[in-house]
Amino acid sequence: MIYLPVGKKIAVNTFVIRGDKIKTSWFNPRTGKTERTNSLKKQTIMNFVPPTTGLENDWVLILEEI
Repeated sequence: MIYLPVGKKIAVNTFVIRGDKIKTSWFNPRTGKTERTNSLKKQTIMNFVPPTTGLENDWVLILEEI
């Protein structure tokens, strides 16, 4: 899990995650709801953009190995 206090694009080094695919989800701490996304082919460095960006748009990125 990666907490973003401000909604913005981030680059994540996924070296320690095993497997060839990664399942991603975004948890919105303001509403308590999780937005699911598709599974992605794993790359060493992956870029992620939260559903909303800017100040007062904090998110938690959840990465799971498949």
